[in-house]
Amino acid sequence: MNDSFDQNPEPFYMRFGHGFRLWLLIALYIACGMIMIGLSSFESFAFLRTDLDAGGSMTMIRLSYIINSLVFLIPALLFANVFPENRFEWLRVQQRPATRFIFPLVLVVIGSTFFTELLANINITLLEGTALRAADVLAEKETQKLLQMPFASDLLANIFVFAFVPAVCEELFFRGAMQQVVGDWTRNKHLAVLITAGVFTLLHFHFSGLIPRFVMGVALGYVFIWSGSLQLSILLHFLYNAIEIGFVHHMQHYPQSEVIAIGGSVAAGIAGGVLMLVGMFLLFRTATQTTDAGSQSV
Repeated sequence: MNDSFDQNPEPFYMRFGHGFRLWLLIALYIACGMIMIGLSSFESFAFLRTDLDAGGSMTMIRLSYIINSLVFLIPALLFANVFPENRFEWLRVQQRPATRFIFPLVLVVIGSTFFTELLANINITLLEGTALRAADVLAEKETQKLLQMPFASDLLANIFVFAFVPAVCEELFFRGAMQQVVGDWTRNKHLAVLITAGVFTLLHFHFSGLIPRFVMGVALGYVFIWSGSLQLSILLHFLYNAIEIGFVHHMQHYPQSEVIAIGGSVAAGIAGGVLMLVGMFLLFRTATQTTDAGSQSV
């Protein structure tokens, strides 16, 4: 099994300690966030703070989402390029996953789509009537406006902006950088997965999605560890988001579809959870068999 924490090339700044590196990554994230906020105050970057109600165009708002995603991408790239000697190799983004991981990953993607829908409904029920839920409702209304897709071009644009871009930027930061740094600091890969999933969940600032997002964060973390490749966690993240967007598109054009009713049912959610667990187990077993085969060939 690939343990990305122990097998990474040792960067020259190891002498500063693991805690220093973790705080450095956090500082880079905060600095990038402050820069984004500062840029939005300039007239040239006014589109970063506009919305549809204020007369902003869909194209400019999508562009603002792409630019805001850089708050995750830039810290990860700076951290990897400035410090570790082998740069992108440290992020595991160039490591190709074995093709035998693809089938279990497909099971996880399909299963998680239905399972997290069930978890989201439970999450919303728990927060019903609270100020946190009220704040989420306002944000969800804005998101629904952004996800209006009358044309196929809107669907493709939203898949790129809200599925591909976040998958790349967030996985580079959370799994590629943060999870590995936390793993080095705690010397416990399981704790690193949980901590990173928690931070991943909180930084989305969507309380009605805490439970499903944490579950997906844990799944993404273990996919990264077991495969030894960031490409696989990026693929899982992308496919999950793309399917969600595709489902929204389907609801808009076929509101009476049986797929919508079945997909949101408790039975489908439970079946999805079982399928997701089966996929995760197969990923784990595949990783174990790959490691065993590698050890025997040495």
